Amino acid sequence: MNWFSRVLQSLFGNRKSKRTSKAKANGARPVLQSRDADSAEGEEAQKARGVGNLDHSRLRSAALQQGEKELLDKVARKVEAGRFELPHLPATSLALINLAGRPGVDVGRVVQLVSSDPSLASELLRVANSVLYAAHVPAQTLNEAVMRIGLRGLQTLIYSVSVKGTILKIKGLSSYSQEIWRQAFSVGNIARHIAPQFGIERERAFLIGLLHDVGKIALLAMLAKEEQEGQMIGPALVGRVFFVFHEKAGHRLATKWRLDDEIASVTGNHHNFAQNEEFGRSAAFASLAHKLDLYLSYDDDEDYNQLLSCEEFEYLGLDTARRDTVLQLARRAFAESATEAREAKAA
Repeated sequence: MNWFSRVLQSLFGNRKSKRTSKAKANGARPVLQSRDADSAEGEEAQKARGVGNLDHSRLRSAALQQGEKELLDKVARKVEAGRFELPHLPATSLALINLAGRPGVDVGRVVQLVSSDPSLASELLRVANSVLYAAHVPAQTLNEAVMRIGLRGLQTLIYSVSVKGTILKIKGLSSYSQEIWRQAFSVGNIARHIAPQFGIERERAFLIGLLHDVGKIALLAMLAKEEQEGQMIGPALVGRVFFVFHEKAGHRLATKWRLDDEIASVTGNHHNFAQNEEFGRSAAFASLAHKLDLYLSYDDDEDYNQLLSCEEFEYLGLDTARRDTVLQLARRAFAESATEAREAKAA
């Protein structure tokens, strides 16, 4: 049995409910099921309440047409052999990330490099004056904007702008690319808000959340090419491809982008975080932020509140008295991300 067959058998051969003790013992990913998920009316109602999410269990377990099964096999062969294109980060972004990370760097040099990229400069000013920083006096210059958000904040902003540009630049499948970006930014913002509860630096947490599922970018680019060649790409196929392959593709992309060892490890293994021997806590933290966004995206309070007993909290060792605070902070961050998205769209 090859690698792909073993993965499919383990994922879909003997599927259990998220509420069974066996699934919890094996560290399985949660299956988010609406109480009326089997009815068309219930599905439409849930879509109306939530924003949608490509990681929904209904997508990854939905039946595929024959052509979709063949494409899934094709993607498996490419991923296993490493034969797929990896998007590039812009050269200016890489230079700024490296420059901003140097101790004692001259802020003037940073501002000069930012000013050479109009789109990055405008985004820096917009973010510095956005709800995220809630400043009473607007920043009117790039220097003021950099000083407001700081060099660590600037690094996360550059990654954010670069990832967004890379995702939305993919030709075709625009609705999926929009959801990948929504999720990446939302998970990053949730991670930033809940970070102090776990003793993690806020901007570092944002990067872990933003980049943990970066493999989806490469996979979407692969599927977009197939669509251009006439293949029908539906949400069930996208959900299955993401679910099965995003960690493997993510580790390859993280290596190409020269992300540090911690983030590269998290991109490659965050759902089975207990098996991430080197960065298990960071992987569990990413998985928790991901789950918080997943449940909030479908506006299901009952399932969301059940996260109080999820494996990530246990693994991270957070006492039960503080878990409700995490859920409240995540809900606030999720709403804030939606506000930020509306502001960015209107700008």
